[in-house]
Amino acid sequence: MDSNRLASDPRIEMRKKRWRDFLSPASRSGPLFQIAVAGDPERPWPNPWNVRERIDWAVRVYESSLERMAWLEDDTVPSVSAFTGTEIFAEAFGCKVHRPADNMPFALPLVSCAAEASRLTCPDLEAESIARVFEIADALVERTGPGVVLQLPDVQSPLDIAALLWDKSDFYIALMEEGEAVLELCGKIRCLLEKFFDAWFRRYGTSFVAHYPYYYILNSLKNVSMTEK
Repeated sequence: MDSNRLASDPRIEMRKKRWRDFLSPASRSGPLFQIAVAGDPERPWPNPWNVRERIDWAVRVYESSLERMAWLEDDTVPSVSAFTGTEIFAEAFGCKVHRPADNMPFALPLVSCAAEASRLTCPDLEAESIARVFEIADALVERTGPGVVLQLPDVQSPLDIAALLWDKSDFYIALMEEGEAVLELCGKIRCLLEKFFDAWFRRYGTSFVAHYPYYYILNSLKNVSMTEK
């Protein structure tokens, strides 16, 4: 299958337009439908030792979604997924990651008090877990063509990531008693997310499919750095 050619299929462009119309503040369009279909290959766990397997899986699923357009007229915009677990940003800060043999990986707490959280610094995009996401996304674009729509990885909110970094037995108390320390940590996490999204939109464009639900979105910050807002 020529995925590169199909990425610009007019049926995909029509689906994108329906999403843009639907999400417009002045929209009067009707409901959209996304229909899940069984039969895609089983997803490998997102671990660093099976990057090639993850890329191959994502390409096969994408090609299946293109083929379904011939008989399934829903509103799904075919996209290719650089899928991850929830751990990637916490791991960039230094969290160790538990990787079960039969389940998704997850970050283990790194800090247990406000003083330890205060010593953390905003990582660079060269952090191994972040660089790996871009490595996968670059490979997916190379395999499927520059017109492909990428699905975002599993991006948590700054507070969600803070709850991964900070041992929860202390974190919930800190929310009430150490609010400034929690906000400081969330600010460092936001710094990393801004750097990540700036780089993502520069490299892959400003249209994407959300991690979940699978909404197609055209980013309104086109050609504007998030760090300048």
